[in-house]
Amino acid sequence: MADRGLCRASIGEAEVTDLDFADDAALLAESLDNLVEALEALEMETRPLGLQVSWTKTKVQSFDDCLAGCSAVSVCGESVEVLDRFTYLGSVIQSSGGSDLEVDRRLGLSYGVMESLNQAVWRCRYLSKRTKIQVFKVLVLPVMLYGAETWTLTASLETRLNAFVTKSLRRILGYRWNDFVSNHRLLQETGVRLATCLIRERKLRFFGHMARLPTHDPVYQVLSAKTPATWKRPRGRPRATWLNQIDGHCRELGIGRELAWGLAKRDPAGWRSRVNAATRCFGVCSHT
Repeated sequence: MADRGLCRASIGEAEVTDLDFADDAALLAESLDNLVEALEALEMETRPLGLQVSWTKTKVQSFDDCLAGCSAVSVCGESVEVLDRFTYLGSVIQSSGGSDLEVDRRLGLSYGVMESLNQAVWRCRYLSKRTKIQVFKVLVLPVMLYGAETWTLTASLETRLNAFVTKSLRRILGYRWNDFVSNHRLLQETGVRLATCLIRERKLRFFGHMARLPTHDPVYQVLSAKTPATWKRPRGRPRATWLNQIDGHCRELGIGRELAWGLAKRDPAGWRSRVNAATRCFGVCSHT
């Protein structure tokens, strides 16, 4: 058996190990020239190890206008397609930075799960309401909330996500429109929180996790970097960024983002307790 410690490749100053299990990889570059050089280096370094880059599956995505009107890039004599959107690790990544396509995809998958459980669970007379609600929490909500900690939501997206939760609960409990059951009563009865509260909790927990990363980690460096004074929002990009929404969540906690960053870094247990106390909302709350 080959020693895994010998399976490694160096790309610049970065060293990649466990190449016997290599599958997907994401490379970030500041310019197209740097990206092409990185891809060529990847091809050159992995070939002696018996690994081969699939140029058909390789895609290039630009988050600025440097590749506007370009449909392909030439790398190692191969044509690599340029896309505006790409599904990576189960999430749709848009060049515009928005989350509407990913939310649409998640809602579609969630409705599919609800429909697949219709006969076996929701309409089953032998299962209690408590069991059905637990099935909804375990099988449906995780599908809808996959990757939600990275979403940048608008008011319309929040409304759609919350509407999915309430419509699903009414379907599970058998409530009709003429029963006149309010959303607040529905959520109190089931013990389920609205999607906005669940996403808010996930984003704050994710923010605390990133604050505890090593300082040399790329994610830590990106979040701790300051926006240049000359930077302007590109046309068509969302006005509210992920960090802007984190600022709003931190203000609801009664602290600023910098203080929250320090608290999450030095006192993880205290940060989790603070997040739990602020996000355990049942019924229709001020965060919806």
